[in-house]
Amino acid sequence: MTHEPTITKDQTIQDIVQQYPEVVPILKAKGFHCMGCGASEFENIEQGAIVHGLDPKTLLEELNASITHTITPTSQARYRIEHNIPDCIGCSACAAIHPNNWEMKEVNGEIKALPKKEHFDDGEFELNNEAAEVCPVNVIHIHDQKMNKKII
Repeated sequence: MTHEPTITKDQTIQDIVQQYPEVVPILKAKGFHCMGCGASEFENIEQGAIVHGLDPKTLLEELNASITHTITPTSQARYRIEHNIPDCIGCSACAAIHPNNWEMKEVNGEIKALPKKEHFDDGEFELNNEAAEVCPVNVIHIHDQKMNKKII
């Protein structure tokens, strides 16, 4: 299903960066150098905008205008990948294990592993789980959305 994605004011900075890595240069240009720090895990984008002296509505409009993805609706996929892109060291172990879902791309001047799709079903679980397990910096996590728990 293709649709225009929407970043909302209540999403954490970390969630936004993980889901839409293409917004990293925009955020950095606006002074968001905290994308990999602990505050990004709980600070939402509206709070971040205010702290950085920006109008939250204008920032959301700019971020949303910069992204377009094909997304599998979470209601149809059992598993979801959570990937801490800022802490990825670009070792490519995940892409070597599961090249059909992991690719190496440049993100803000650095090579990072990116999932081709963040939502998947049982047929891809084994390879995505192995990709997460071999990650030397443990930045790939898998959530079972049916059971509402983090697997790795």
